[in-house]
Amino acid sequence: MQKSISFSIALVAVMLLNSGCTKQQAVPSYDPAALAEAREKFLLDQEPVGVQGVLDVQEEYVKPHDVVLVGQIGGVANPWSPGKAAFILADPITVSEFSETGTEHICDDPGCKFCQRQKINKLKEGLAAVEFLATDGTVVPIDARQLFSVSDRQMVVVRGKVKVNDLGCLVVAADGLYVRR
Repeated sequence: MQKSISFSIALVAVMLLNSGCTKQQAVPSYDPAALAEAREKFLLDQEPVGVQGVLDVQEEYVKPHDVVLVGQIGGVANPWSPGKAAFILADPITVSEFSETGTEHICDDPGCKFCQRQKINKLKEGLAAVEFLATDGTVVPIDARQLFSVSDRQMVVVRGKVKVNDLGCLVVAADGLYVRR
């Protein structure tokens, strides 16, 4: 359990560092058999019932519990954890607020102070780190973009166990994903 919490903290820290003003990295290719096995394990044929937004779960959070979240992959410039079955999920309300106000700020300057502040603030407001775990408790070492054939701003439904890590960030140990097409 402690190992999972430490890993979640490290994952969010890495995502924070990679989510700001960095360029997208090339996605590696994987063994087709490993992809098929992981897809069989995690991809859902039907959307689960009891869907909630990230903001709702954040507001009501008391202790770790099972959850079904709906959201859009994104909310930060680079929501991916390259080579890992993990990404940042943004609440639909948060996404629409950024679109309406035009406050989404994406740039290529790694020293941008605005982006650095936004990365920290956004993780606590309408964003969740989603990670698909192998049986040993580590994040599956297959890039989520290839594993699930998803992209930035894709609407998805994630099923799993939610918790808040030591940094105050919502983290979902996901066991299922439904892709809205």
